[in-house]
Amino acid sequence: MPHALADAAPIHEVAHEDGDPSFVVVVPSIRGRPAALIADLAGQTRRPGRVLVVEGVAPNGRARNVGVAAARDDRVATIVFVDDDARLDHERVLERLLEPFELPGNERLAVVGGAKLLPDGASAFSRRVAAEVPRAVCAEPERPTETNPGLRGAALSEVTTTCCAIRLEALEAVSGFDEQLVRGVDTDAFYRLRRAGWDFLLVPGAAARHPVPESLGELFRLWRARGEGHAAEARRWPERRLGPPIEGAAAAWAYLGLRAFALPAHMLMPVTRFGRGGRPRVALGFRPLAAIASFAAACGYTAKARGGRGR
Repeated sequence: MPHALADAAPIHEVAHEDGDPSFVVVVPSIRGRPAALIADLAGQTRRPGRVLVVEGVAPNGRARNVGVAAARDDRVATIVFVDDDARLDHERVLERLLEPFELPGNERLAVVGGAKLLPDGASAFSRRVAAEVPRAVCAEPERPTETNPGLRGAALSEVTTTCCAIRLEALEAVSGFDEQLVRGVDTDAFYRLRRAGWDFLLVPGAAARHPVPESLGELFRLWRARGEGHAAEARRWPERRLGPPIEGAAAAWAYLGLRAFALPAHMLMPVTRFGRGGRPRVALGFRPLAAIASFAAACGYTAKARGGRGR
């Protein structure tokens, strides 16, 4: 795992003398120190030995690797990653994330995550995004649920690094996060973990609250960037068959033309969404924001795939 920047990177460390030394929380942050999140972590029933806020390091995969390198010592078995704009839903979130690793029979469990909910006071537009757009939020599971990503196609784990715990042994076995990817960092690492035989679990009682886009422009930009990340993964892992090949301007315009033509129907017709365990399902209803987000992702995918860049 790359870690050359660990000593030089600006890392703000919060140490808890009464914390559990077996895990460290890593928070990549471009925005600066997230005081509210740091307070949430300090109030947990199972406090980390250390919280490491990696400040101003990009891309995100590099920031996470820098944090892991700084966290590493003989006592640390688990790294908890939390986005700097997330909030923990209650004081037992970390306790719930870590419990499954300690149960017998879970030796191949690599990643544990919880629900991803809207922040309190979310706008009406954000609530509409959460209701329509796949993977904008993740509902609270009723029971611990296996959610392994697929090795082919676009079946994804419901766990994301918005807030999750990862076994350090597993992360090191796949060489950490790809430091060259700008988008698709989570899904790339999770694919490599699953390909190596590691398991993923979504657990109840471990929710984090995370904002979603608050305007149509923000939604389009974010999902376009996700489409770019999807294209980078498709180029890197062609055996996964993640999307159509886009070769040349004519193919790009033809693909986008078809997607634009289908956009009105996509708002009204069934749309593919991901259910428990990353399996696709069909949901009916009027979902204009879901259709726009999907089209934005197609625009990003086309631009990146046509650009011919591997990352």
